[in-house]
Amino acid sequence: MATKYKWTVRFSILTPILIAICIFLMGGGHGWYTPTMVLFPWATLNTAWQDRLSEPLLIVGVFQFIIYGFLIDKTKDTRFHGLTIVAILTIHIAVTILILSMRNPEWR
Repeated sequence: MATKYKWTVRFSILTPILIAICIFLMGGGHGWYTPTMVLFPWATLNTAWQDRLSEPLLIVGVFQFIIYGFLIDKTKDTRFHGLTIVAILTIHIAVTILILSMRNPEWR
């Protein structure tokens, strides 16, 4: 039985794997934060102006890829499918660049 939410399911499976890799790389607070900032910019958005992670943004970050997949799946058979993918990528990259350029020096 094929599901019409193919990308939502794929990103639902991929998200916990990426979270585990990022937690491992962060090394209990003494590691490398850049992969987390690149993969989960919505979860680490407040590191641009604060010295801590925000719990509400962490929750948004956990569901970020699932939401991306849902948006891609919902526009699959419409004329907005390509525009949706480009918009998701553009916003994701823009927020990532914002975080990496404005982050607090403690998050390097």
